[in-house]
Amino acid sequence: MVTKSNKSSRIKGPVAVIDIGSTSVRMRIAEPNGKCWNVIEDLVQPINLGADTFRHGIVRSDTLRAICGILKNFRQVLREFCVDATYVVATSATREASNQELVVDRIRHETGFEVDVLDSVEESRITYHSLLPFLTSNKLCAKAHTLVLDLGGGSTETMVLKGRNLVTAGSRQLGTARLSLTLSENVCADAQSLMDSVIRTVVHSTMDLYLDYPIRSLIVINSLLLHALANEKGVRQMNGGIAVPVDAIETAVRDASLLPVEELTTRFPIRTLDTDLLLPSLLVLQESVHYLKVDEVILPDIEMLQGLLAEVKIKSRGEDPFLAFREQVVRSTRGIMDKFRADIPHATQVTKIALDIFDSMKEFFELNDTDRLLLELAGLLHDIGMYISASSHHKHSAYLIEWAEIAGLNSDNRKVVATIARYHRNTPPRAQHVPYMHFLPEQRVRISKLAAILRVADALDRSHWQRIKTLSTKLSERKLELIAEADGDLMAEQTALVEKSDLFREISGLDISLRRKVQ
Repeated sequence: MVTKSNKSSRIKGPVAVIDIGSTSVRMRIAEPNGKCWNVIEDLVQPINLGADTFRHGIVRSDTLRAICGILKNFRQVLREFCVDATYVVATSATREASNQELVVDRIRHETGFEVDVLDSVEESRITYHSLLPFLTSNKLCAKAHTLVLDLGGGSTETMVLKGRNLVTAGSRQLGTARLSLTLSENVCADAQSLMDSVIRTVVHSTMDLYLDYPIRSLIVINSLLLHALANEKGVRQMNGGIAVPVDAIETAVRDASLLPVEELTTRFPIRTLDTDLLLPSLLVLQESVHYLKVDEVILPDIEMLQGLLAEVKIKSRGEDPFLAFREQVVRSTRGIMDKFRADIPHATQVTKIALDIFDSMKEFFELNDTDRLLLELAGLLHDIGMYISASSHHKHSAYLIEWAEIAGLNSDNRKVVATIARYHRNTPPRAQHVPYMHFLPEQRVRISKLAAILRVADALDRSHWQRIKTLSTKLSERKLELIAEADGDLMAEQTALVEKSDLFREISGLDISLRRKVQ
């Protein structure tokens, strides 16, 4: 999080972003310069965090002590540069550790840094915003589908773009540090074949998820590959990156496979601390290119720290990065609707009505723009459980939403959306409902308010015929009156409103009614 007393104040001086990754802790200090940043310091320190988590499932004491020591040294550098704000994140190696909460608390206690452990979809959001300027400057992805692989140490975040719009996103446990451990722990003669097999299996299972999309190009985000392949034969320079032909990848893989690890730095322009990661990275690249049958792979010069600086700027304005990603979140949600064959006219109608009611009740219910977006997503997805069964479909919807890969929607927000959708029918939230009671009291109240609105909106399309064309509201001290322009009879909707307005009346203390607009 931004370690600054007033997060919504404008940043004037230097800021720092710190990424606690699988193999290193990196810090970048930069000064704002209009829409850009002037980088004034870059620091990197190696760690064995990935080796701990991927091998033992926890971050061991020695590793945690080393991380805290690095962060204490970084803290001294921050003082020297009079840094205005600091944003510290951790990614997959910390996220997967069973003692994650203890790690975060220990770092806070010893260094004063509050660490955000990023959800995989938050990583995708940050990557997407970092990638957009590169796509624009090189006029890429005008219409075709592009697969983006953000190849990290512990995981690979995947995105499918159509043009510059994000269609879908996901995350796989395919990381260079994870693969390097596989090789080091199997020092038999067939270790190379084992790694080839593991990579082939994981890459193919990842690519198979996107068979419905006609992928025409491949973008891989990995700074090690960018530097290692920059001088290979046939490499084409781009604005902020390179395009590497298949032949160059094949040559690099062959050489990296034959050379001893200690000689890799003489063949490739890489750091000694990266030598163990080079071959796994190249093999993933090679297998991805073969699977997609593309002629080249594009390697942009972007990284997590660049995206984190953009996050700092958004947060310094008091804005929610999640809201800045709204268009892509909704587009990805519509992809989930298509996947589960949702009744799109009904879902769209219910969502529109729900947002109309939300806008009239926003101040009364003390809700915000983030709540509005979560309600919108719940409205679009509330009936996808019908894909499994009409019986108890509200519960099926909640399950599918909670486990869906929706771009930009982290696990906490997915649970909120799932719970709102779960209560669009049948019994309202009750204390005996275990998933609902897992939320904090203030969250439960917020969810109940949004679920109450969704129940009303669903009642107003009971017929599934979208009879209501426009809806206006009239809020008084004791009543919310819904005034509809409609085609046809509204008897079904009025009856359903009586049945489903129970939670709304309980939460608001208001009566609610529906009448046709007088022409």
